[in-house]
Amino acid sequence: MTSGSSSGTVNAGTANFAAYYATSSSTLSENANLQFTGTGLSVGGNIDSSSTRTGSLYVSGGLGVTGNAFIGGTTTVQNSASSVSSSTGALVVSGGVGIGGSLFAATSVAANSGANGLSLQKAVGASLGAVYSTNVSPSVSNYSLATDGNNLNLNSVSNLYLNISNTVKATLTTNNFAVNINVASSNSTSGAFTVSGGAGIAGSLYVGNASRFESSAAAISSGTGALTASGGVGIGGSLYVASASRFESNAASISSNSGALLVTGGVGIGGSLHVANASRFESNTSAISSSTGALTVTGGVGIGGSLYVVSPSRFESNTAELS
Repeated sequence: MTSGSSSGTVNAGTANFAAYYATSSSTLSENANLQFTGTGLSVGGNIDSSSTRTGSLYVSGGLGVTGNAFIGGTTTVQNSASSVSSSTGALVVSGGVGIGGSLFAATSVAANSGANGLSLQKAVGASLGAVYSTNVSPSVSNYSLATDGNNLNLNSVSNLYLNISNTVKATLTTNNFAVNINVASSNSTSGAFTVSGGAGIAGSLYVGNASRFESSAAAISSGTGALTASGGVGIGGSLYVASASRFESNAASISSNSGALLVTGGVGIGGSLHVANASRFESNTSAISSSTGALTVTGGVGIGGSLYVVSPSRFESNTAELS
């Protein structure tokens, strides 16, 4: 307010309206839109603000408010300063901010900075919402989490850790997935890693302890049963088979190291042995008694055909022949 030609204090006029002297005037005027109340100053006039110089009240310079400010309409901050920290940008708040509705940011929302911070923004090069570490420059390959609402992508440039109570339970690296849980398996639904459905493994499988296949599927060919192998099977220890077994190979045997079944050591058979074709014993051990030689039989021998013996033979029985 500017005082005119008269002197004196410019104060409230009628009904506490602010009074003033117009420039170069001695007439005391008052403005009904500017009223002193018992506790403050009221600005009337129902004029919306569409810029920094419109509205019922506008201030050409800065505005300092030491108490609370309540704004009933939309608030627009026209400053375009970028924010690179909690103390920079078009709007800076020293304390916390409570927001009762949604918050939309055109570029990103960041919490903290450096290795301790996260940034929520659109994924670089993709139509996804993404979370980046504020310690990296966002790119198509260094996001931490990205989603379109249907699919969830977890990503890391080095190692990915899955934690429970801040303890690493699984680790995914460029070349390895490790489950760090030491739980024994006693059936198909227990252990450190369980799969409800089937599991396909394109590479090798190494198991450090005893394994069990619970399927009771019978084997009626080389392609059926609880365990089938398309290729060969190498067993470094013993093999125990509870039921009758069959070898489907039809490879002929022409020596002790050829045929459908080869055994490097000896073979113990607790029952009968039936051989459908001619057999040969390659041992050249001489026989000097009934318990020596390339072939020895504890009991008797029944021969349905001819018997040819190349060398002299001896029959040790002393049983008399009765005719």
